[in-house]
Amino acid sequence: PRDKICGDAVCKTGIEILMEMGLYDTLVKEKKAHVADSGGVVSPGGLSFVGRSHEQLGSVPAALACKRIILDETLVRAAQKSGAELIENTPVKDAHFDKSTGLWTVT
Repeated sequence: PRDKICGDAVCKTGIEILMEMGLYDTLVKEKKAHVADSGGVVSPGGLSFVGRSHEQLGSVPAALACKRIILDETLVRAAQKSGAELIENTPVKDAHFDKSTGLWTVT
């Protein structure tokens, strides 16, 4: 797990994956992540849009804010709990995806 600048936003698809993993509710309940239900953008030309994701997207918010170091730690611990081995400070030589099993092998 490591900190990363500008890595704190999780998009809707990522939120859905966190939900499938059973991590979303825990992160929110423990106040380690915060739902971003409203927001907007303003273009250099002055055009703007402000919206509320709940009204447009339903139960899954458009974004979740979670400090990257907390998200990484949560994902690592969940992976370890599922049987993954964490090897830190080691360069990756190769990564191979097996389509038949849906698993990655990293060496």
